Amino acid sequence: MESAIGTVSSVAEGVATLVVAAPITCHRCAAGRGCGAGLLGSNEKPRRVETSIPAGMTLAVGDQVRLTVAPRHLLRAAILAYGLPLISMLVFVAIAWGFGAADSDLLAVAFALTGLVAGFLLSRRLLAAEAACEQFVPVIESFAGAADA
Repeated sequence: MESAIGTVSSVAEGVATLVVAAPITCHRCAAGRGCGAGLLGSNEKPRRVETSIPAGMTLAVGDQVRLTVAPRHLLRAAILAYGLPLISMLVFVAIAWGFGAADSDLLAVAFALTGLVAGFLLSRRLLAAEAACEQFVPVIESFAGAADA
């Protein structure tokens, strides 16, 4: 995953406000066929992001920094957003099969859709939690001119 570049617009008590104008670099997302996550970039307008300043880093207004989201956090978001509804759908179909309701195509589809909706609602609830949101906030990796690790 490529990282975005942000420009520091303000600094206060260990928190920097950054302006991020990251173009979509994923070819699938740029063509409108991506997953829609777009956590760091969009083609529309610059975003303001507040993030904590890493220990030992001194920032001033106008500095450019490289932002990243840990790959494990992106994977966790994908699992919650896509995997949980899918797993929930499969569990509901297995329950229907266990009760013999899957013998009817209509009931099997009803159970599958119910499981999909239940998983979707659960994933939205989990992703909306404050602890989950904090994981997906981009963090400052380095100054934009610094060599990549």
